[in-house]
Amino acid sequence: MSLQRTVLMAWALMFACIGPAVAGPYYLLDMEGAEVAPDSLYEGTKRYRLRLEGGSTLPRIRRDAQRRSTVLELSTGPTPRGTGHDRAEVQLYGNLTYDKPWFVGLRLMVPQGTAAPRDWQIMLQCHQNGTSLPPPLSLDLEPDGTLALIARNEADRFETLWSAPVRQGRWMRIELGMQMGPRGRVQLWLDGRRQVDIARPLGWATGDAACAVKTGIYRAASRQPFTMYLDDVMLGDTRADVVAR
Repeated sequence: MSLQRTVLMAWALMFACIGPAVAGPYYLLDMEGAEVAPDSLYEGTKRYRLRLEGGSTLPRIRRDAQRRSTVLELSTGPTPRGTGHDRAEVQLYGNLTYDKPWFVGLRLMVPQGTAAPRDWQIMLQCHQNGTSLPPPLSLDLEPDGTLALIARNEADRFETLWSAPVRQGRWMRIELGMQMGPRGRVQLWLDGRRQVDIARPLGWATGDAACAVKTGIYRAASRQPFTMYLDDVMLGDTRADVVAR
């Protein structure tokens, strides 16, 4: 056997053993080793912006017995007098460009016995940069106790694309696919089952062709406290990139 053929066979065997490259999430917050500061959440070499307003308290990293995992606790007390809202949000990424698919995955839990909100409350949003308008796409906790996927059109009218009861005290696994812009598309999976796959324009004509993805608590003024938990928060190009294992 010639030396050249021997080398080629060795390379072929090496690549067969390695296999194809496997993509993964751009960002992964599994809370293992995470640290909280007043304006940031740190994990590894990455820094995630924290926004705390109204009655919100500093988030905590804690051990969850049900998941046997380290998770993020987000909480707010009653809204202080003279304040219009409460916010305890983590910004996963601030520049999701339009006309390209993006996928967000996370685990979310609302404790047993939590009262439903009396007004609007957002748990995940894609807020368009360069505008103060409401997010064109969000996951909301509704006054009837459901989790709802909400889209907003140019007339600022709300459209519920999907809703389902929140199973308090149990972790929910969510993957949200979104392509913002005139050729928009939104997809949603809950606990591994596809719930939504809709093509429709997403985003405002004004503002930048990019949005910031945030998750946590953002709600209208309320007298009641609220707590939620997050784990395995991810951002990627495909759903396979962000499915929590």
